[in-house]
Amino acid sequence: MEANIPAYYADSWKKPGDVTDYELFIEDADVSMSSYITSRSIHSTDYIRLKNLTFGITLPESWTRKAKIDSFRIFTSASNLWTWAKYDYYDPEAVRNGGAIWGTPPLKTVTFGVNVTF
Repeated sequence: MEANIPAYYADSWKKPGDVTDYELFIEDADVSMSSYITSRSIHSTDYIRLKNLTFGITLPESWTRKAKIDSFRIFTSASNLWTWAKYDYYDPEAVRNGGAIWGTPPLKTVTFGVNVTF
């Protein structure tokens, strides 16, 4: 192998009966490795995601009445806080035609707020 390829391909499949985690590497400028279907790309798509979480508290009227406030609520909301997947290298919800697509993962956002009614 003379091309600039990952070292792990040295242990790739070479002949029937070989047991390895890597498919046969084809060193040919006219052949794309992505045009060959292998089982190396098959993996579990199970995942758990904490997509939205909101916490809020409304203070009792007995507390807010003293300050001439009808209601007072404090809250925080978050999106895409946590994802557990057996395969960490892509967003498990980002699929096209049954295959994973590579792109920007969903952004984690946290929002804080206060609602005051007089």
